[in-house]
Amino acid sequence: MLPNALFSPLDLHDAIEEAERVSGAAGVVDLLTSALTDPRVRDDSDIDDYLPALKSACRQTRRYREAIPVLRRIAALNPARRHEVNAELAVVHGHLREPTPGVALLESSLSAQRRLPVRRRSLAFFVVAEVAAVVLGRPALARAIAAAGHNVLPPAPRTRVPVAARTPAPVGKRATVEESATVGARGEESAAVVARGRASTRVGARGVVSAAVEPDPDADEAALFDLVPHRGRPTLVLVKDTAA
Repeated sequence: MLPNALFSPLDLHDAIEEAERVSGAAGVVDLLTSALTDPRVRDDSDIDDYLPALKSACRQTRRYREAIPVLRRIAALNPARRHEVNAELAVVHGHLREPTPGVALLESSLSAQRRLPVRRRSLAFFVVAEVAAVVLGRPALARAIAAAGHNVLPPAPRTRVPVAARTPAPVGKRATVEESATVGARGEESAAVVARGRASTRVGARGVVSAAVEPDPDADEAALFDLVPHRGRPTLVLVKDTAA
């Protein structure tokens, strides 16, 4: 059982560094999946702070499935984010070569979002879901998601007291691009997908989504877990919008 000192407030930075030193990326996966699903974590935004490190470690170890309980914990703590989480889960299913459950999650969440007024739709869902559809090789679904999210604007940012003014080191020594969280960016996201010069997804400063998407031959080359670029290969870049 993890000590209470890590949870009041939640501060895993030193623990992550130690886990990586001792056990590498596998140790980071073990630590974060245990800590972020612990009942002592009561705020979904606390989990958001550690998703980049978890995703990086899952990518390096190919242990994508172990991110599922953490993502579901976000939805349990904040049911308003269930569609956003479903989009993230769809990406995981894409990596696991399980297109049926991934597509089902996207389609059900898209239908639910369409029933909402535009002002109540989730920008975070549309940002991730469009990319998830590309990962799953469903270009028509990606275009439908982009169309439904075309006029969705980000919500007002949530205010909370930060844990500490420090940035954890990226997991793995070969990381060359800063990895930014996609779940729980509090609606202030912008994204770009570059896939062999043909597929693109952009969310502008006003949250307008546009796309011309074709499936990439290798889904792992255009996926939320693969943010560190391979030289000479297509890269997905997700950047948190810092505009006020």
